[in-house]
Amino acid sequence: MKIIVLVTNNLIQDQKMHRTCTSLKNLGHDVILVGRADKNSLEKLALPFQTIRLPFKFQTGIIFYASVIWKYFWLLRAQKPDIVWSVDVDTIVPAITYKKIWGCKVIFDAHEYFHEVPELLHRPFKKWIWKMVARIYIPKADMHVTVRKTLSRIFENLYGNTFTVIWNVPYAQKKEVRVSSPKSKYIIYQGMLNKGRGLEVLIDAMPNIQELELWIVGEGDLSSELRQKSNASPAKNRIKFLGWMLPEDLRTITSGAYLGVNLLDGESLSYQYSMANKFFDYLQAGVPSVNMDFVEYRDFLDHYPVGLTVSSLDKDDIANVINHAVEYKAYYGQLKNEAKKVSKQFCWENEEKKIGDLLKSITKCA
Repeated sequence: MKIIVLVTNNLIQDQKMHRTCTSLKNLGHDVILVGRADKNSLEKLALPFQTIRLPFKFQTGIIFYASVIWKYFWLLRAQKPDIVWSVDVDTIVPAITYKKIWGCKVIFDAHEYFHEVPELLHRPFKKWIWKMVARIYIPKADMHVTVRKTLSRIFENLYGNTFTVIWNVPYAQKKEVRVSSPKSKYIIYQGMLNKGRGLEVLIDAMPNIQELELWIVGEGDLSSELRQKSNASPAKNRIKFLGWMLPEDLRTITSGAYLGVNLLDGESLSYQYSMANKFFDYLQAGVPSVNMDFVEYRDFLDHYPVGLTVSSLDKDDIANVINHAVEYKAYYGQLKNEAKKVSKQFCWENEEKKIGDLLKSITKCA
């Protein structure tokens, strides 16, 4: 079958859809991942399936989304797929429109609580529009998937459809990464350096954190501001910015970390119901993590004690939780052993089996 997967990002960092499309390809399907071209787009992506990136004059706002509907619809008309895999609400209109006119199956894949994202927090009219789009179009898809249990329950109540949970987890580490003993212990943050990630508070907490260095991997809107803040900190000699790293290098230093850090502002509902990719990256590396006391993390850690939680983005709370993991070595050892054990369960090799089952179900409905 020919399957076209629609997203609105530039495809570079979308590891979930890289894995999904690779699994679809391995199942013998003709797969095309469609996204947008922007100034950060690489000339060519080394992926085992075809990609198409469409140019857009506007990268945000109503004109951009109107262009997405128009261009994606006509691309579908030209490609004539058997299945459209629509990722999030911003791609569902062209998918369902094509289905209604020319016929195909549509799988809707919700990666977030779209109309509750931070960007719409103080924009009630735009939020209402996306809410209506979701209410009208999501029930018309043939199959529905999402990335977390809480979201599946919310969406099932909102739209009346069953949502299959496919966890956004990395591939299993085939062999244990050999890490030379660093000169000092460190905690690691990996990901975008953007607002809402708790990085400013984490740097403020560092003077009160015992023994550990902070290694920050990534770049973003706050790259310059965070470096300036770090230079003014009494703990500046224990804070390192490593920029972006190759995946294999990142796996190595993540495996050598004492703790992984995964903080988030809980202002929006989308964030409160989120579960960051880095949580599972730390887990796959066998590294306990410090997370927000949000619904998904609390539920996961109640079942699998592989990390710690903080109740708020407060520098003293963060320092106390991290210091607790440093002081109580036996407790930390239990967390680390559990992380290594649980990592074998939460890996993409297990999740991709659900994709095969999903396609079998959708073809039976044809």
